[in-house]
Amino acid sequence: MALKKHKIGLPPGTIVYSGEEQTARVKLTLIEYNEKEFFEKEFFDLSDCLEHLRPDMVRWINVDGIHNTEFIRVIGERFGIHSLTL
Repeated sequence: MALKKHKIGLPPGTIVYSGEEQTARVKLTLIEYNEKEFFEKEFFDLSDCLEHLRPDMVRWINVDGIHNTEFIRVIGERFGIHSLTL
């Protein structure tokens, strides 16, 4: 059964998860690469993931677990992602 959350009346950019209730941990998959190297690793803690970021590499961070809206908010703040995009 879907979790009912009311979005009507909230300010634009408010992060609301409206899918089925989830209790699973958020999993991050970090993929980084450049002309010489490739790195891929899974993390369950954002701090651990961020420690591995290298400025000389292109990166992709896949998030499995968008039900944790606080986690999504922190990622958005860290990477400067606009709240309407989140």
